[in-house]
Amino acid sequence: MNWLRDFLELSSGTEVPSTFSCWCGLSTMSMVLKRSLWIDMGVYTVFPNMFVVLVAGSGRCKKSTAINIAENLIRKSGLDVGFLSQKSSPERLIGDMMNLKGKDPTGLESSSGVVVADEIVTFLNKRSYESGIGEILIPLYDCKESFEYRTISRGIEKIQRPCLGLLGGTTIDCLRDDFPKAAVGGGLTSRIIFIYQDIPPAPVAWTTRHPNQDGIIQSLQEGLRRASKLSGEMVLDGPAKDLFIKEYEFFYENSSFYDIKSLAGYASRRGVHLLKIALVLSIIDGKDDLVIREDHIRFARNLLTENEPHLEKVMNMVISTDKGSLIDMVRMRIHSNKRISRSELLRSVSHQVSARELDEILATLFMSDQILVEKTNGSRFYVWKGEEK
Repeated sequence: MNWLRDFLELSSGTEVPSTFSCWCGLSTMSMVLKRSLWIDMGVYTVFPNMFVVLVAGSGRCKKSTAINIAENLIRKSGLDVGFLSQKSSPERLIGDMMNLKGKDPTGLESSSGVVVADEIVTFLNKRSYESGIGEILIPLYDCKESFEYRTISRGIEKIQRPCLGLLGGTTIDCLRDDFPKAAVGGGLTSRIIFIYQDIPPAPVAWTTRHPNQDGIIQSLQEGLRRASKLSGEMVLDGPAKDLFIKEYEFFYENSSFYDIKSLAGYASRRGVHLLKIALVLSIIDGKDDLVIREDHIRFARNLLTENEPHLEKVMNMVISTDKGSLIDMVRMRIHSNKRISRSELLRSVSHQVSARELDEILATLFMSDQILVEKTNGSRFYVWKGEEK
């Protein structure tokens, strides 16, 4: 996967986690492919477009840096990729998509666009969701053969073969405060892959250009241009299909996500996510024979499996009550310190939590096996235990 390896090189020597860089690379390639490649699943069709949102603490893990690398690479490639406004309404989004009308590589009329937003709640927030933008994002993601929308000023507008990709980032606080809670567990969030990181790489005070940065960028852009010319049906070879079926059935029979309201939608759509990623990985591989192989399915599975332990945490952040937000605040304080005394912890959160409330929260974290309690020289210390993956 030389193309993806080279993409990761662009952020080497920075504080961008390799996970963020990897998903930005996949998103970059998927945005260029639009809907020119597909997998025929009989009753539905899988296209390579993705909705990916990076989630981390404010100023940590360099979400914006990772996203900007992806956006700049596409913009400077010379390819016709339609960037849409980060601030939008249903009517504006439809109008912008209509303005992107053109021909796809198969010669058919199509409207393809991408939203790149280093703060996703600028584009998708409680207000825009209530205005109806969430209902529009679903068919645009699904790449319907046609989509009709009735606007107030322009009447019924019809988009032929739409395709929308999305790459965004957000902080934990913005996700909790501004992301629409009503979207959780429904059709929209089941289509979004939230990539969560809470442990940043080692600090890098002074970043420098990669010694071969210009050459890497040129090679990456050539790869994008090559991929943009491909069109046709992608097929899984025998071993790839067997592994996909085995993985689908294993997840179906063993995952607890189906029993969690906020994650059941993702669980039901996981197979589609896996195929989309495998399709993109096949093109990244550079063979151009439109065949998805076993290693592409395996790599896609590993990417999803690695991220899934964090998904429940992300969904809980969105739907958390005020009490839940306070628990999260204390949990993150202990997590970041690894070991902290009760007096120091109380000082750091006393502007929002009383001593009695803190004791209740600590009891909750202890009983849920996330922290340990130690007593040293008459002082009580709390030690982070859970979720070290």
